[in-house]
Amino acid sequence: MAKFCPNCGNEVEENADICLKCGFKMQNTNSISNNTSSKNSNGMAVAGFILSFFFALLGLIFSIIGLKKSKETNSGKGLSIAGIIISCINMIIGVIIVAISGLTVFSIAEEAKNNAANNNNAESIWDWSTEKEEAKYTLGDTIEFDGLEITFDNNYSFVTVNNQFSEYNNNDVIKLGVNVKNISSEKKSLNSFYFSLFGSKGTELSSVSSFFDEDVDFAGELKPEASYYKYFYILYDGDGIYSIDFDNYTEELSVEFSVTK
Repeated sequence: MAKFCPNCGNEVEENADICLKCGFKMQNTNSISNNTSSKNSNGMAVAGFILSFFFALLGLIFSIIGLKKSKETNSGKGLSIAGIIISCINMIIGVIIVAISGLTVFSIAEEAKNNAANNNNAESIWDWSTEKEEAKYTLGDTIEFDGLEITFDNNYSFVTVNNQFSEYNNNDVIKLGVNVKNISSEKKSLNSFYFSLFGSKGTELSSVSSFFDEDVDFAGELKPEASYYKYFYILYDGDGIYSIDFDNYTEELSVEFSVTK
């Protein structure tokens, strides 16, 4: 390959250290060439290639810049192309992972939603079944509730509240006898929180048990197989259908009866 002196243009030998025509030292040319090559190294291409493994987007940007710069420096083209390819592959993999994760989260959310809907349906069905199976009783019947056997009298009578300090003084009260027997294997009592009294208008009645000593509210506990005879005292609010509703959160019973004064 021909080599020329940069000073006078004379052709010199390829490995010559000095131009024989003008005496110019050719080693300066070699040094300049090396320095130029060093200055023309493509740092963007190197950075893009490295970043493509860890930060795909940055790696892609640096590699594209490095590819454009390789036209000026005549170096780093291969690294830039490799960085672009690796960055694109990693970005595609990232998109796939995000998509799969999104689908997984969506599936879990849908499953949870369906489970909640199924639970609500099951509860609705259970409630419906409970309502359908709720037993209705009347006077003279015997019911079993909360480990107790409760037998109602066939008839009722009327008494009057006698307490001048009460707003219910002289009010008529229905007196209904009931026999309560413990049929469980542990001590039991008829919990006043487990039953409610409803009048002829369908509204819950106020309690007047405190005015009468023989009310079931004050009967106390029963040992297994023991029993007592007490009364329900029900505030009279007119003729019609009255009810005693029992509910201990696991079973519901209702005793309805017609009252005529």
